[in-house]
Amino acid sequence: MKTKFLSCAKLNLDLKILEKQSNGLHAISSSMQFIDLYDEITIELENNITYELQVQGNIDCSSSSNLVTKAHKALQDVTNQNLPCKIYLKKNIPVQSGLGGGSSNAATTLLALNSLFKLKLSRKELVQIGHMLGSDVPFFIRSQSGIISGTGELFTPKEFPLKDFSLLVPNIKSSTKELFDEFDKENKSSLPEENANDFNKVFFRKFSNVKSKLIELNIQNLIRLSGTGSTIFFEDKNFNTLSKIAEKIPPNWRSFKCKALQYSPIYELWGVAKR
Repeated sequence: MKTKFLSCAKLNLDLKILEKQSNGLHAISSSMQFIDLYDEITIELENNITYELQVQGNIDCSSSSNLVTKAHKALQDVTNQNLPCKIYLKKNIPVQSGLGGGSSNAATTLLALNSLFKLKLSRKELVQIGHMLGSDVPFFIRSQSGIISGTGELFTPKEFPLKDFSLLVPNIKSSTKELFDEFDKENKSSLPEENANDFNKVFFRKFSNVKSKLIELNIQNLIRLSGTGSTIFFEDKNFNTLSKIAEKIPPNWRSFKCKALQYSPIYELWGVAKR
């Protein structure tokens, strides 16, 4: 039997970069909210194989390096159990876009396998496993919008207004490591305080062509950056602004009309069905 799960994207409503820690990672603080843009993960329990991952969509990533595979392996290692299954991943969330697609996939895999194999791992245990896979994975495991801090391990639930957001995803690859390196070279005091995202300055300097296009579209004062990009988003009630600029958006950019969510669909796996 196959069971399908929705793997939800997120937006960073704001992102503040704090002190660099002894392990070389920056502490951050970020308000993160789910949106109704999903990858699909279908899991088939299969005793005749050890593990298999099939991916549909534009993703330049081997099966062994995919966070779904890493989540499956981590769960096997922690529980000391074989978890034979086929996992089908359909990618709809753009890759390297600041929307958390890979982290969401890892979290959904952990939660789904915990449920399907009746492993009975607690939320705390799954969060600990998730944090080993990536700093955003614990947020997706907790499955509700809120404020993350530290290196992703600290979380405070918070209800945000459920707004309409239009997303623009330029055809670029924005490297988190490269932007952190660029940020470290900056004198932080020179970064404008009004920026909701501390990466704004280094991102738009690196991708000046994107900034030029936003000015041409006359939305440069509306936009926010999600994570380290490449996704740019703005509040857009009934998506009126996106409709007006649709024909002027470069053909190799992607756009999405998304509604904010307080809870990810996989929150139901904690025994509570909420949106």
